[in-house]
Amino acid sequence: MENMPPEQLEAMMKMRQGGGGGGGDESSGGAAGAPPTGMGAMSDPDTVKMAEGFLGSVKPKDVQAMAKTQGIELKDSHAEMVVKWIPRLLWVWRKVLEAKKFGSYLMFTR
Repeated sequence: MENMPPEQLEAMMKMRQGGGGGGGDESSGGAAGAPPTGMGAMSDPDTVKMAEGFLGSVKPKDVQAMAKTQGIELKDSHAEMVVKWIPRLLWVWRKVLEAKKFGSYLMFTR
């Protein structure tokens, strides 16, 4: 997190406190109007974009340290692969969510 620009860190904290992002519902882990939590947060494009930005600034050594706290030994090459591919996969997931949102919009405007 020390590699993150202050603006990005501030935006992430604001979203975590409920100041940004899409409104939640019971399926996203919170009451209506609350920020999504848990896996429900992964259905909010803004939250996915924040995760993408955060994970884009993580170094392989940080990934290894996070994995070690969970009891997983990660090789250098695997940590580099995680750092390379997770932000890209999150980008794809965000685009899928945006396309889904756009598809719902088209369905209701006919």
